[in-house]
Amino acid sequence: VTVTGVPKQPMTVWYKPASSWKTAKVHYQANGKWTGSAQRMTLYRNVWYRYTIPDTAGGQGRMGFTDGGFVWGNNSGQGKDYRVGGDSVAVAGGQMITDVTPNCAATNK
Repeated sequence: VTVTGVPKQPMTVWYKPASSWKTAKVHYQANGKWTGSAQRMTLYRNVWYRYTIPDTAGGQGRMGFTDGGFVWGNNSGQGKDYRVGGDSVAVAGGQMITDVTPNCAATNK
C-alpha cells in the first residue's frame, strides 16, 4: 500500500535562551533523522527565538539548543534532549510547554 498526499505536519519551536546568548540555533531529530547541523532560529520580540520544523510526520522529536558556539541548552546534559510532539513547543529556563505560543507583553502608548 502506498499512501500519497499526506499533508506535512510542521512544528513551531520557541526558545528563550539566557540573556548572554547573541543568537540561538536548534539541533533536532524529526522523522528519525537528525539535522546535519544546528539550524539558525529567528529572533522574535527581542526575547524569544523561533524556528519551524518543516515536517514531524506527527511523531515525537528530539531537540537541543546552542548559542552557535560551545554552549548548549539540552535539558540538563548529553543524551537528555527535549523530547516533544505536537504543533508547537516553548522552552525557557529548562522548562518545556507543548502546544503553546509564548505570550508577548502588551503595553499602552
